[in-house]
Amino acid sequence: MGVIPVTRTAQAQALFSSFLQPSDRPSAGQIAQAVRDGLRRHGGPDGCAALVAAEYGEHPAEAAARMRWALAVTSLPAPVPTG
Repeated sequence: MGVIPVTRTAQAQALFSSFLQPSDRPSAGQIAQAVRDGLRRHGGPDGCAALVAAEYGEHPAEAAARMRWALAVTSLPAPVPTG
């Protein structure tokens, strides 16, 4: 199977939808696995985006903090492999 191109935003949304927590101080490998798992579990980028939207509706302050973290760690120089 080849690498599936996914935008950084979609990667952040997939990480947001994962069980990883910033307090876990996850490694790059754990983050990459969480992104892959999130995309699979939620049916791709659209499913992850829907979950993010729901969380912003229910818990806006917490969702904003989690998304800042997800965007920060998925924006690091090394790309997160998703394939």
